[in-house]
Amino acid sequence: VANGTYVSYEITETAVTFVGNNIVSVRSQGKIDYKDDSKDELFVYCNIIDLSTGKDITLKKTYSDFGKIMTLFSSGKFTQISGDKSLTSSMTYAQLIEQYKYHSQYGTYPETYFTKDALIIVVETNSTNGFFAEFAIALSAVNDCLVLSPTK
Repeated sequence: VANGTYVSYEITETAVTFVGNNIVSVRSQGKIDYKDDSKDELFVYCNIIDLSTGKDITLKKTYSDFGKIMTLFSSGKFTQISGDKSLTSSMTYAQLIEQYKYHSQYGTYPETYFTKDALIIVVETNSTNGFFAEFAIALSAVNDCLVLSPTK
């Protein structure tokens, strides 16, 4: 706005992806519209809410061992469920997760949500690759890396 470019944020989809075990997991998708005719951007953000307090649970309080999650992701144990299907042929899983390697110092976790049987992480990409892609892994494979989970 300071340089005269007006921006509009629009939430285009919201879905409750899991309710139970005293948590609700919500995935929202939207777009950023630049009024100067720049290309729109797409984004996803997620909320995991503690039903007893009504407050968001931070990702720092969701993961107990994000390093292991990164190792599982880098080794291809996650399955891509959305985004540009050519993404993983142009980049390795290790390259996709690289941006989150400093999680312990800077809190750089990927957006995360749950379904009844899976952990989904949203990896940010560039505009050429659709801005984001989602990857899933069975909760049974990662429950030991989570402080909270639909199955805990």
